[in-house]
Amino acid sequence: MLYSNDVGDDPDRQLTGEQVVERVAAVLKAKPDAQVFVKADASLRYRDVVRAMSLLTQAGAPRVGLDRKSTRLNSSHRT
Repeated sequence: MLYSNDVGDDPDRQLTGEQVVERVAAVLKAKPDAQVFVKADASLRYRDVVRAMSLLTQAGAPRVGLDRKSTRLNSSHRT
């Protein structure tokens, strides 16, 4: 699975899970109080959003929030 990011020099570049962990860990090292949020498209499966959140906690994010303005999980995509 590939992930999008809005941090760094190329926000449209898709990242692997490993790259997400590396980038977020670097950001959190420089800014330990940074807030981490996930924006998810309604077409994504719940389990994919949870996987993304898991990657962020692996990177060291103490809390991961959902961006409620852009996140609306589709109930038809059940795991």
